[in-house]
Amino acid sequence: MEEVTYKKILAYVDDLQQRGVAAKTINCHLIRIRGFYDYLIDEEGIEVINPVKRGFTLRLAKPLPRHLQDSQVEKFFGVTLLSKLAQIERPPY
Repeated sequence: MEEVTYKKILAYVDDLQQRGVAAKTINCHLIRIRGFYDYLIDEEGIEVINPVKRGFTLRLAKPLPRHLQDSQVEKFFGVTLLSKLAQIERPPY
């Protein structure tokens, strides 16, 4: 266990990426390794350095926003246009 270093973790992550493993899956691997070392340190009292630094995860891709269909755009502008017209046509009190 003492032989696992941060550089070896980086090499492991690179290998997983080259094999096409998803970033979310790689993050799960890193969390498990970090948890295992935390267990060894906290519960077993073994003096080792956790090779997975806190906050070290891969960025996950954010999905692109969905676009509106033409009918939805027309409906949206129809509603907003009607509300503007209603405000204009109201007599002042």
